[in-house]
Order: sequence, then C-alpha cells, then structure tokens
Amino acid sequence: MHRRNCAEWNKKNTAYFKSNYLDKKLEEDGRSPPDSTQPDVEADPEPVPKSRINLNLPRDIIESKIGRDNLIMAEYVTEQIFSRIRNNAAAFPEK
Repeated sequence: MHRRNCAEWNKKNTAYFKSNYLDKKLEEDGRSPPDSTQPDVEADPEPVPKSRINLNLPRDIIESKIGRDNLIMAEYVTEQIFSRIRNNAAAFPEK
C-alpha cells in the first residue's frame, strides 16, 4: 500500500523531483575535507558528479571549456531526452 501511494505521488510530482535532482547535482561536493595536518597541501578541485549515462566523451575537456555547472546541466538534459525517447518508443508496438 505504501509503495503504491509513493509511486502515485512520485508520478504526480515529477517536476519537483527533477528540479531537486538537478539542484542536488549542481551543489554536490565530492571532495573530502582538507587534511589539517598538512596546511600547505591544496584540496583537489571539486570533481564533476558521475553521470547516469555514458556517452564516451572526454568530460574533463568539455568541463574545462564550458564549466562544471554547464556540463552537469548538459548531461541532465541529455538524460531527460534519452528517457523521453525510451518512454515514447515503448508506447509503440514492434512490427
């Protein structure tokens, strides 16, 4: 019963979850805190969160050209397009 209610709620509130997901990805910080025993050592630059899709693209080069946030948003939009295509294709029976 709970599972069914949650699934219904999620279906009705997809825009809410999509905006929260993107916001979380943009704010995500995968760095560990700097080591206080070594003050001269700089922390690693903030890594880009891993994408849910693998496009076999040089993410490091793309990030250096367009920036971290733009890369995250481009990957998110791509994920949404792929998802929409999959859902639309599933609605059509195979011939």
